[in-house]
Amino acid sequence: MRCGEFPLVIHNDAYPYDISLVTVLPLRSFSPVTRSITNLDSILALSESWSGHDCSSYMTPSPISACVFADAYETSSSQIQSFLREHDFQQRVTVTVVYSPLYGVLFPANLLRNIAISTVFTTHFIVIDASMRPSRSSFSSLSPSAPLR
Repeated sequence: MRCGEFPLVIHNDAYPYDISLVTVLPLRSFSPVTRSITNLDSILALSESWSGHDCSSYMTPSPISACVFADAYETSSSQIQSFLREHDFQQRVTVTVVYSPLYGVLFPANLLRNIAISTVFTTHFIVIDASMRPSRSSFSSLSPSAPLR
């Protein structure tokens, strides 16, 4: 490497070299009409949009870390567990649930975001709002292994 040149890749071997999508969302109430938890459905939509390739055998592709803000454990735990059992995320989606008696009064977005980030085990991550949908090519375009343009 010549003077003034920088390496193309700086990598910490403690984490898989990949990019995770991070999001936070309030639970919302269970809908008897659609039989789904409204905001958890956005995790499904994100998992469909945020897809990529498997770079190595030990790493799951296109990981997602979501932190869900929910009301009391007694009223929402079974609904969340049922939703997660119904949908196969191929172990690439990490869902952390924060139960709070202050649900509906406040939404501690920064705290929830930091909790979601703390569950990321990749070298890079991008934080987006749960209502946003990345384009299908976003993962491959943002992936650290993507060719430089």
